[in-house]
Amino acid sequence: MVSGNGCAHVYFSASSDGQMPAELVERLLMLPGVGLGAYRDDGGAVLVARGRLRARVREDAAGVSYEPLVGDPLGLGPLPLTLPDRELLEASRATQFPDAPRQLLQLLSCARSGDLVLAADPGVDFRGPWELPAHRSGHGSLFAEHMLVPIAASVPLPDAALRTVDLMPTMLETLGAPVPDGLDGLPFSRLATLEGALA
Repeated sequence: MVSGNGCAHVYFSASSDGQMPAELVERLLMLPGVGLGAYRDDGGAVLVARGRLRARVREDAAGVSYEPLVGDPLGLGPLPLTLPDRELLEASRATQFPDAPRQLLQLLSCARSGDLVLAADPGVDFRGPWELPAHRSGHGSLFAEHMLVPIAASVPLPDAALRTVDLMPTMLETLGAPVPDGLDGLPFSRLATLEGALA
């Protein structure tokens, strides 16, 4: 199932032992044009693959952990690290895959997500040749070209990494409307700002 032309979800029927076919998964991860792959492991973590590089991402009370297993597929460094969510967002901002640990954890926690999620390399389109006009990986991948969004605002922007999901609670708060509980994102007033507002 293509999700945005730069992402594909692959679903496997459950085998007798409940495992994905390892050889097929490896072949899919190594296909030309596949920039990144991710899938759940038995312990509830997400395994991230870029070519032959592998890392594990998980979340617990201490924050989001990134554990390189073979190389460093997300470019966060060769050593394991655990950071609070927003600090990891900041640390990943200058990488090729900004916010990928959080995005992959959220994506693969969804019941509708594929067993294996593939992100296309820049310029690669997972949709068929019928798409007019051809987008050439125009959206849906985890590369910086798809993840970094310019923001212009009439309110001061925080001196902190932002997510697009921070815009809705910020707009509601700015308009004096209540911000519903459980909404993704944080209003700018709760992020570190140039004026030193609450962190």
